[in-house]
Amino acid sequence: MTRFRVHASLDDADGSEVPGAARELGAVVTAAANHVRDRGGCGGPAVEPADVRPPGPVEDPEEESGEVPPSCRWFRPAMLDGRAGGRDDGRPGGVTGDDADVCSLRVPRVKPANRRDHVAQVVSVSWRGPLLPEARTAYGAELAALSRAPEPERGEEAYTLAVWAESSCSGARTLSRVTVGTASSALAADRADRILDAYLASSDCRAVKVLGKVWK
Repeated sequence: MTRFRVHASLDDADGSEVPGAARELGAVVTAAANHVRDRGGCGGPAVEPADVRPPGPVEDPEEESGEVPPSCRWFRPAMLDGRAGGRDDGRPGGVTGDDADVCSLRVPRVKPANRRDHVAQVVSVSWRGPLLPEARTAYGAELAALSRAPEPERGEEAYTLAVWAESSCSGARTLSRVTVGTASSALAADRADRILDAYLASSDCRAVKVLGKVWK
């Protein structure tokens, strides 16, 4: 038996706040899944819109109330020489579920190093349970690109460093990925490990093994 998963997401800039956006995204996922079925000659019933649902994580109601989502409470702006975000800086986005935790946030920089260094970005994701095989596949694909994506040269551009780690969190084998995006490659390289350590420590993760780093 062959299994596959189709998933998609929207951020604010793409219209996730627009009424009906989630329904339209579900339709896209349905069409993509059926296309994969047809191309692969898969049997069984076609995928219906009602079959599309969020994976393990679910939206945190505290995010809607303006509170920092639980999956983002580990982060401190000082980790990237930043300050607490204001109303115009965008709120953290996070989901917490049985099989995954996700956080995405923007960090206003206190002393920008150049004209592009006003905001840094951090994304943390942890997978466990049934999502681990897919996460390992994603890890392998990203790490394989390492030779094609060397560390960027210095300059006024955006740099993103992804760090992968394996650990045991609350007794469950966990694969985690933290990305740090800044206008300075030196800042991302200097802080990524410490940010990963803080993230894993907040979940009482032990037996941590850093698997690799990839410049994006």
